[in-house]
Amino acid sequence: MGTGERAERLGRYRVLVLVHEGEQSRVYRCYDPALARELALKVARPDAPDPARARRRLLREARLRAADVHRAVLPLYQLQRMVLGPVLVGPWVSSRPLAALIGQGAPAPASLALALADEIGGALDALHASGWWHGDVSPANILVEADGRLVLTDFGTARRLGRRPFDGRRLFTTP
Repeated sequence: MGTGERAERLGRYRVLVLVHEGEQSRVYRCYDPALARELALKVARPDAPDPARARRRLLREARLRAADVHRAVLPLYQLQRMVLGPVLVGPWVSSRPLAALIGQGAPAPASLALALADEIGGALDALHASGWWHGDVSPANILVEADGRLVLTDFGTARRLGRRPFDGRRLFTTP
């Protein structure tokens, strides 16, 4: 299923649309009829190159997001076990990726740069203070809501500090 295609259900959730498909996981925009709200569900891809590794990464992401270390870190409402494996249930964030805003050739407004330094820098400080390393901070993994609030997402490559944070493929990474 490609981005934008529809499925029917994931457990009790009605799938509205597949919004992101990566090598290891998929993110769906869903509706919870019991609570009458939209949510984001992230699942490991069963057809990932190493499905067991994809599930482990998802569980590690669940632990980090459940720690609720900073307001700019995407929270986790719950981890559910379904037939297809672990499912992360979190808020649906109506937003645009930062990459879409800064990739248009014009310089980013100073207010956005200051918000990035304050919010995302604060989130990274809080992650590091709680023993986590994000591993993939990039404009694609920062969401910008309509009111300007920034949200750090995609913790699939996150690691506990002191547990081999670098995978050998990068000489350096973003902070």
